[in-house]
Amino acid sequence: RVALGRRLTATLVVFGVLYALLIGNLTSIMTIRADAIHAMPYNNHTVLNAQRIRRGDIVTADGVVLATSVRNDDGTYSRVYPEGTFAAHITGYYSLRYGTAGLEAAANDELTGAAGYTSWSQAIATLAGSGATGNTLTLTLDSGVQRAAQAALGEYKGACVVMTTDGAILGLASAPLFNPATVGEILDNPDAHTDSPLFNRAIQALYAPGSTFKLVTLSQVLETGLFSETDEFDSPATLEIGGADIVNFQHEDHGTITLARATELSANTVYGQVGAAMGPRTLVAGADALLFDTEIPFDLEVATSLMPDPNEMTLWETAWAAAGEPVGSHASPAGPQATVLEVALYGMAMANGGAIPVPYLVASISDAEGNVLEETVPATLRQAVSPATAARVKAVMEGVVANGTGWPAAIPGAVVGGKTGTAEKNADTSDGWFVGFAELPDGYTVVVAIVLEDSGNGVAAGRAHDVLLAALQAHGF
Repeated sequence: RVALGRRLTATLVVFGVLYALLIGNLTSIMTIRADAIHAMPYNNHTVLNAQRIRRGDIVTADGVVLATSVRNDDGTYSRVYPEGTFAAHITGYYSLRYGTAGLEAAANDELTGAAGYTSWSQAIATLAGSGATGNTLTLTLDSGVQRAAQAALGEYKGACVVMTTDGAILGLASAPLFNPATVGEILDNPDAHTDSPLFNRAIQALYAPGSTFKLVTLSQVLETGLFSETDEFDSPATLEIGGADIVNFQHEDHGTITLARATELSANTVYGQVGAAMGPRTLVAGADALLFDTEIPFDLEVATSLMPDPNEMTLWETAWAAAGEPVGSHASPAGPQATVLEVALYGMAMANGGAIPVPYLVASISDAEGNVLEETVPATLRQAVSPATAARVKAVMEGVVANGTGWPAAIPGAVVGGKTGTAEKNADTSDGWFVGFAELPDGYTVVVAIVLEDSGNGVAAGRAHDVLLAALQAHGF
């Protein structure tokens, strides 16, 4: 009897443990893991429900419909993109087979109505997957500015970002383009699309910012009081710093010039001297104040722009970093490396009294009846430099356009300032940059940053001119 009792007890314990594990697993599936399981693209119940939800529209600020849903005869809905490649890297794509990307992914809950219920019936319909209607996203994009941004990229790979001083994105373009309606052709044949058309170069690609980074260096030098824009430096064609050469573009010898003039001419040998005098800690601190090594809040995921660990930087590397070229080889990443959005934001700081706004794409969210559920309130992300320092850098940027390498960006009737950049990739190719602002007499200011891969020197500023002009014209210029 004793042995039988022990066996029965052991059996009951085993079954009890198995029962507890079963209850625990069911509880996990129904509560803790419910959202993840529901979101699985291969969940048949989720797929069937998704087909019966009318996803909300995505529209520009001036009413151009970028994405909408069309009802099929069987009661399901198909997602269509009336403008094709226009703003495709922003909208992304929605596909039952290939998943989602862009705002279709980032704002999925809003577009399906899973967030922002306005009635019990809407909530029940959404959860049941029966006849639910999603919410509409109205973006900050202006269609004219967006078209100008895409046209500015033209035949080059690259990206362009245009924004206002309150953080509203008027245009965000990446090239090469893609059509969301035919994304399957790209995903099914990746070997035939080696130029990565789905990659959003405006917010995901990290580039050497070239001489546009001299704005970061200049702002930190002025902020710390180490040098003034009127201080003079020798600018030979080549200068040895830290045991290796710093070289001016096309080996030009500029003689003795002020720091302001060195910015207008983009003299690397002057900025190499400035970087060496600053030292790596001061240089990196200035970059970090302007959002390097910082996660930038945005409606879409943004890659983090990078600077090296200052403890690992050599004198030569620091000199080149101050001029915008990442040359280091160590455990931490070479830097500076920046997204186009990051370059636009540090350009914005100089044009906006040192303040960097929170960038945003979604202006408002409305339900199917047109009721506004949510509106984005502009906010300041960071006071990166003092207003006095920003004003001084801004004045230097105006000189770059009036008397220097940025002259193609000039717009009669507007105050325009900027900084060109040429980021050398090897002996034969370089990426062309421009970051700058245009300001009207009423104070309205827009900022643009553009990079054209393998374009060399002298192209980006002219393309930026067209984008800035379109942005001013959208304001009534």
